[in-house]
Amino acid sequence: MSDILEHLRDFLIRKRPLLWCCHVRGPDELTPCESYESAREQADELNYYFAPTKWHKPGEFEPIMRAAPMVWPYDAKSHAEDMAQLAGLH
Repeated sequence: MSDILEHLRDFLIRKRPLLWCCHVRGPDELTPCESYESAREQADELNYYFAPTKWHKPGEFEPIMRAAPMVWPYDAKSHAEDMAQLAGLH
């Protein structure tokens, strides 16, 4: 069974919380987050940063980047390891 289906089963049957991340489409980067709210806040900040302005219009070959909260697609261990690495504990 895929990790994301395992998470959903744990959430629905075992009442364990879902693991969240911020997914940046474009470079396809996943950053683990503590909660849905923190994933959404991080996505909002990145989308503000990525947004075109009157001083900078994306070039023809620049990737279009957009961030969104997403359920962590891997196992709980990898989420914890990545969180520790981001915190500088690993």
